[in-house]
Amino acid sequence: MGNKSSRAAALGLGAAVGAFAVATMISAAVAPTARADAYSDILADIQAEQADASTAFANAATDGYHTAAGLTQLYIGLDDDIFGVSDDLHVGLIDALTNTPVIPSSEFDFSFAPPTSYAEAVTEAQTYYADGTALTNIIDGLPSSDYGLIALDNDLSAFDQLIVPDQIEEIAGLVYGFPA
Repeated sequence: MGNKSSRAAALGLGAAVGAFAVATMISAAVAPTARADAYSDILADIQAEQADASTAFANAATDGYHTAAGLTQLYIGLDDDIFGVSDDLHVGLIDALTNTPVIPSSEFDFSFAPPTSYAEAVTEAQTYYADGTALTNIIDGLPSSDYGLIALDNDLSAFDQLIVPDQIEEIAGLVYGFPA
């Protein structure tokens, strides 16, 4: 009699384990694809942005702060450190909250060529301003539910329209002289 009850217990235990295994496989089949923690991605993006800023600051010191190349690297470092980090955090948090992949920090690669004259700087500044304006038109055409891309384009547009043009003209003015 004891032999029958131990076989029944083993059979019941085997059925329970089998049912658990089937339930696990089913839940794994319908579960969303696992991805890295969004907050770790945001932190990695911020650290990459800070490393870019440190490189730009080192380049600025090497080039000299009285040259167009040195001042350009100084502004690029400041842009990465101030705007890049905050934009990585802003867009990354929106991506995390909307469960979309975090946009890489390379999207906020703020760099521009050193101006070679004041006239060239004005032309380059106008180009950045036009690019920022074009991004605002792109934003208007995006679906209103695409929060991450809207935030990305909005941050890039603001940078291109409000920050870079003044920096380029200021560098040229300091190095080559402001027009009278």
